[in-house]
Amino acid sequence: MNKFLLKLRDSKYRTKLSIVMVLVGIVPLLLLGITLYSEFSQVVSSEELTNMKTSLLQAGTAVENQVSKDDLISQYVAFNEDLNRALSLDSTERYEKYRMYNHTVKPLMATVRYFQKDIHSTCIYSQNVTTSYGTILQPLSQLEPQKWYYKAKSGGIQWILDSAQPNYILSVCKVPNYQNHSSSYLAIQYSLSSFLQPFEQMEQKNTGLAVFTEGRLLYSSGTIGKEDCTSQAAFSAAVQGKRTCVQRHIDGLDWDVYLYATGYSLSAAAKTTIMRTLGMLCVCLLVLFVLVRLLSHTMTRRIEALTQNMVAVSQGNMELTATSRAKDEIGILVQNFRRMIQKIDRLIHEVYASQLAQKEAELKALQSQINPHFLYNSLSMINWKALACGQTDISHITLSLSRFYRTTLNKGKSMLTAEDELKNIQAYLDIQLMMHDNQFTVTWEVEDAVKPYFVPKLILQPIVENALEHGLDVKENGDKKLFISAKCVDDTIVFCVRDNGVGMTQKKADSIIQEETSGYGMKNVNDRITLLYGMEYALKIRSSPGEGTSVTAVIPKDSKGAMNREK
Repeated sequence: MNKFLLKLRDSKYRTKLSIVMVLVGIVPLLLLGITLYSEFSQVVSSEELTNMKTSLLQAGTAVENQVSKDDLISQYVAFNEDLNRALSLDSTERYEKYRMYNHTVKPLMATVRYFQKDIHSTCIYSQNVTTSYGTILQPLSQLEPQKWYYKAKSGGIQWILDSAQPNYILSVCKVPNYQNHSSSYLAIQYSLSSFLQPFEQMEQKNTGLAVFTEGRLLYSSGTIGKEDCTSQAAFSAAVQGKRTCVQRHIDGLDWDVYLYATGYSLSAAAKTTIMRTLGMLCVCLLVLFVLVRLLSHTMTRRIEALTQNMVAVSQGNMELTATSRAKDEIGILVQNFRRMIQKIDRLIHEVYASQLAQKEAELKALQSQINPHFLYNSLSMINWKALACGQTDISHITLSLSRFYRTTLNKGKSMLTAEDELKNIQAYLDIQLMMHDNQFTVTWEVEDAVKPYFVPKLILQPIVENALEHGLDVKENGDKKLFISAKCVDDTIVFCVRDNGVGMTQKKADSIIQEETSGYGMKNVNDRITLLYGMEYALKIRSSPGEGTSVTAVIPKDSKGAMNREK
């Protein structure tokens, strides 16, 4: 959970806003969906209950009508006068009995079975019958052992289920005899399936059926197991409060019929309504997501632009790209940010100009310490005296010193050609070679193409001086060599000063341009170059102990001296 919260905290503002808007939109839709589901559930339950009641009423009515029709058949046979006369004959009237049985009783039973196809068998049990006459007449003694005989004696038409014949149901009634007091009973056996058929036909895909008689299960179908149908009480407990269930008592048969639901059974109209509602909810969700995306983009566009601009500023790009004329909080934030950056940019330029002026003032102060005319006249006099005395070495060093100062002072200008800068450093090295008794050698690699371009003056002398003092002078063994090169690379001039002196660690080399020195050192050179051309033109120093040091200065090509500043 904490990881999720941290990830959410660090996510974009647009993402957070989208999540909030989606939640705000989805919650009402969910509540609407839950409400509709609840309403539809009630409608479906009500519809289901009504359909089940209607189906059970129709099936129950059909069975009761069948029972009534079968009762009429039993009454028609039991109250038949010819049958009563035939059953009233005593044992002495055998011929008459035989004739009546053949011409009255047997056709009567055949007629009943002809008109009612569900009748399996018919039989009359009578005290006046001493011997069986086929299957339609039996002595009463054959009936008395039956368990249900006591029920038949109770009067009326009794419907009996005989456990010995589970696939059939008996309709038993007493045959009235008005001529004597002998007892006779009519038993008509029907197929049990004919009475269950209306209930089986009403069963639907998601319903189950259970039929009980005298508390015992007669028939069942559906999802409720037999362990829950061992008795009518167990079945009631299994469906009570758990399923939609309707019950009907079948008069005459003394049956209790239960129709219960095993799942929702939706009508076509309800299904159509639900599908339309779900479709509308999906469309609403789609519209919600589209609107959330558009609104979040619209609301966060200015914030994202401001963020991107801030990141660019932090990386050194002071260009302002975020704009807004709105009067809201974001608009005020953008406008204040622009004013702040503009002020910072102005201050940077002021500091830059101030530092550049300071460096040029330092250079001018250094140059002002020298009286050029006095210096040039003195050096010229020394040169002539040396020549007069035949001292060519003194004349040579005097001319080098004069050339060095002429290029150094450069009539007060801060820019000079690369050719003059190289002459300056050549004069300086001539003097140093004389001072060092030619203990080191200088190798020049200069392309003529670099000479016409303007460069800041005095950028090579501090580098060469540093190479001599800290590289070659402290080297004790081996040849001492100094390499100076100047060449054009694309739109730049690349100066390189390399020595094979004692060298230093790279960490120490990186710190040289950061250290203040008593003279006009390498830090000053680096500061002047970066102030004029930018940090990407800073000096590059590579060094390793025992292998020497290499200093590279890259200057943009300037053919007109555009950067020249005269005081």
